[in-house]
Amino acid sequence: IKSHYPSHPLCLCTNGFLLNDKIQELFRLGIRVISITINGIDPEIVRILQPCIDLGDVALMGRTAATKLIEAQMSGLRMAVAAGIFVKVNTVLVEGINDGHMRVLARSLAEAGAGIMNIMPVASPHSRSRLIPPHKEKVEDLRWECEAYLPQFKLCRQCRSDSAGIPGQIRKGGCL
Repeated sequence: IKSHYPSHPLCLCTNGFLLNDKIQELFRLGIRVISITINGIDPEIVRILQPCIDLGDVALMGRTAATKLIEAQMSGLRMAVAAGIFVKVNTVLVEGINDGHMRVLARSLAEAGAGIMNIMPVASPHSRSRLIPPHKEKVEDLRWECEAYLPQFKLCRQCRSDSAGIPGQIRKGGCL
């Protein structure tokens, strides 16, 4: 990519779980912008949104998985910033689960060095999903409140950038 588009900055989107182990290599490859999906910093909230982490030979579940994910994400964010990489954080807003946690999250992300936050309403990909996207006004109100701590990205249209895996392949147990 860099050889064909040398003036374009390279960006990587990640859930941040392995970022600690890869940050130096990413910097060496020319990555200067990273988007990390971080949906919370409270294990009780994150365990609901991301209940499982697949480590290949073992799966972490519940609070253990959530705690490990949060630690990896926040440490990776700090390491990326320390390496000179700009970090944008994508946060999927799920009303009734993490909506009351946005200001605390924004403050913590700012303290860790994030450059901007993108609060995105949850997308209900299936008609059977119990997750209902919040009203546009709710998203806008939370962005305004969180702007006190961290600049808010407001130009993104809904996408599945927070997905894990390869399109068309189902991961066992729905794990990250």
